[in-house]
Amino acid sequence: FSVLGYRNVSNKVALTTSLDYFYNRALLEEQRKENLGEDAPNITQLGVALGTEIDLGKFTATIQYGYIFFNPYNFDGKTYSKLGLKYHIYKNIWSGLRLKANGGKADFVEWTIHYKL
Repeated sequence: FSVLGYRNVSNKVALTTSLDYFYNRALLEEQRKENLGEDAPNITQLGVALGTEIDLGKFTATIQYGYIFFNPYNFDGKTYSKLGLKYHIYKNIWSGLRLKANGGKADFVEWTIHYKL
């Protein structure tokens, strides 16, 4: 889940910031491998990211780099990046696909719906 804000710097480029919430179920398997049992830390993560969006007509390319400030189970490190592509469906509605990576490894793919207020 993400809350995104952006500011246009030209008619084709915007600077972005986001607050991101991640619930990474893959970390449950890592905790099981390490036999952490009932003492396993929380697998939720909170992060903040800065980036840019480039308008390509009906498509928008997004690039963000972020820092995870709440990460009880520090498996992949504190930084992440998100690369994505959004498609403009209708007026204030976009659909998108983003890849999140931690430490240079793909973590997961996000399917997104965007609504501009």
